[in-house]
Amino acid sequence: MIVFLTLAATLLLPLLSHAAPPAGFDTEKPVPHGKVESITYPSKALGFDRPATVYLPPGYNPAKKYPVLYLLHGSGDDEKGWLTKGAAAHILDNLYADRAADVTPMIVVMPYGYAIKQGAKPPPTTEREARAKISRDFEQEVTAELIPFIDSKYPTIADREHRALAGPSMGGGHTLRVGLTHLDTFAWLGVMSSMLREAAPEAVAKSLDDAATINAKLKLFYYSTGDKDKGFDAMKAFHESLEKKGIKHRWEIKQGTHEWKVWRESLAELAPLLFK
Repeated sequence: MIVFLTLAATLLLPLLSHAAPPAGFDTEKPVPHGKVESITYPSKALGFDRPATVYLPPGYNPAKKYPVLYLLHGSGDDEKGWLTKGAAAHILDNLYADRAADVTPMIVVMPYGYAIKQGAKPPPTTEREARAKISRDFEQEVTAELIPFIDSKYPTIADREHRALAGPSMGGGHTLRVGLTHLDTFAWLGVMSSMLREAAPEAVAKSLDDAATINAKLKLFYYSTGDKDKGFDAMKAFHESLEKKGIKHRWEIKQGTHEWKVWRESLAELAPLLFK
């Protein structure tokens, strides 16, 4: 059985136990399917076009407006990782079919998470400063380039209350650094198997020291990890630091390591919570 713990720093909430996702939650089924598009968008800052994958929910109607989840990938993956390894389209299709009343129809945007030309190899993990630079460049691009393009191309509800940011591992780090410093852009954050691995950038540290603002701005701060993740102790410590600071968040522990199984289950749990 998978045990989920829900903790909020300033509220005494009861311990909740949630059932595991139903069998086949992440497999293709004969249900209405969303549409998947591969797009490119121009990056003025980088000087070249960037790829992204977009999921449009079943019954998508361009005459309607939709909230947007920006779903980031982890290290070593690309803009197709959540489809090919994370089964995101199957998970969402099945959620809409099985729990239509619980899941808000949303556009899901999955960008390429390295600020380099597609096909170029990211610097090795030993080159920390080089990797940090492409991370910073990508993080700046999310708000300056990607979001304005998506808002111009798709019928989005272009405000913070209808915009979410989430991702595992490296994508979770991006989520923390971008989301916590752009609380006027995102009201929903989902961090999976990640934490701030180095000293927090000044802007992030300043944000984390202002629990009142975070609690007022964020409608959800979701934080999950696998119980056997090699970084579990560090992530648990980060969760505890959030508690001590009085930052409300939902802490979820799942059975598994640093793996797609944990992240698939996290997406299946996170999606119904968004945009309520």
